[in-house]
Amino acid sequence: MSGHHKLPEGRAFVFTAKAKGFFVALILSGLILAAAGFATDSERAWKAVLIGYMLMTYVGLGAAFIQGIQYVANAAWGVGFRRIPEALVNILPVSIVLYVPLVLVGRGHVWGWIDPELLAPSLRHFLVSKTWYLNVPGFMFRDILFLSFVTGVTQLWRRWSLAQDRTADEKYTLWSTRLGAGFLVVWAIGICMFGFDMLMSLDFKWFSSMFGVYTFVGCFLSALSVTTLLTLWHRRPGGALEGVAGVNNIHDLGKLMFGFTVFWAYIGFGQMLIVWYADLPDETIFFVHRWNDGWAAVSLGLIGFRFVFPFFFLLRRVVKRTPALLAFGAAWVLCAEIYDLYWLAIPTLKLEGGQGPVPALWDIGPALAGLGILLYVTHSVFSRNKTVPSQDPRYDEFLHLHQ
Repeated sequence: MSGHHKLPEGRAFVFTAKAKGFFVALILSGLILAAAGFATDSERAWKAVLIGYMLMTYVGLGAAFIQGIQYVANAAWGVGFRRIPEALVNILPVSIVLYVPLVLVGRGHVWGWIDPELLAPSLRHFLVSKTWYLNVPGFMFRDILFLSFVTGVTQLWRRWSLAQDRTADEKYTLWSTRLGAGFLVVWAIGICMFGFDMLMSLDFKWFSSMFGVYTFVGCFLSALSVTTLLTLWHRRPGGALEGVAGVNNIHDLGKLMFGFTVFWAYIGFGQMLIVWYADLPDETIFFVHRWNDGWAAVSLGLIGFRFVFPFFFLLRRVVKRTPALLAFGAAWVLCAEIYDLYWLAIPTLKLEGGQGPVPALWDIGPALAGLGILLYVTHSVFSRNKTVPSQDPRYDEFLHLHQ
């Protein structure tokens, strides 16, 4: 999957036919499983499609955040592998295209409030005071505007980064830093509203002001885990980033994954504690539906899978500095996000409660297809230009940090 021309700052990357075939096979496998899901239980299959869509979009949005914080913080540690998050964000135009049929075709199969006439009479009154926000035109306008904004800013960053490769002009870094400051403010608001729309409104009876932060953590960890996996893959012997991304760099990625794993637990526990303490029926129903009908084991399993294991695994220094171990940890964190999305989406199949956690192989189909599309698009973009932004003024500092 890599080229043969050794460069001081990395290698040229060639997106080989073998790699393309692998990603296409991943996409087709996911689509076949998804089709089996629709043939078996179309209502559940739509929720699985949402899980796959959110996973793919999370990575793109999180990659944009990674770029933004590095520009604003004037960080050198991630400069050498910045082309990876620059490539990952190119999934967002695909997300925008797929968003339209997801909403207009999935409709009430995904979000019950879109087709209130299909809801039980006991649920409709919850929508009376929320239609000003929960309406299809506003829903689509907000989310498409946010995704388009992130796409536009990240494409501009990439254009400036490539221009700097040609000219070595430091003004492009200054422009990117100034743009990043405003971008992060809008991104923070947008990711919260995106989480409210896409996930929290699945159960429109329920609300939580902390859910936006919960969405942010999942988004960032998804992007961070994929960035770590791709950095580790491309820094292998013969890879595009061989000799560029060093042990200290992957150690930093591991520390970030560890830190935000703890932050996820903090936000998740904080949200549960506030709901438990207030004991309001409109809030507690979220956890009731994820405890009864067999969900208790799944909820406790989420704590172990999402927090306990990765906490103790990533805690050790040797894990964060050993590529094979860190790759396992990053893959685990990514799978934990799929688990988390399943925990959020599947119980909403029955808004009145009573939906048990019956696992099905085809539930992972859309997630596999989404990851295949993500990896295909990312490597296609990654192969078009220099794999390292070596003219960035912080690159020399990065080279001193990377060993």
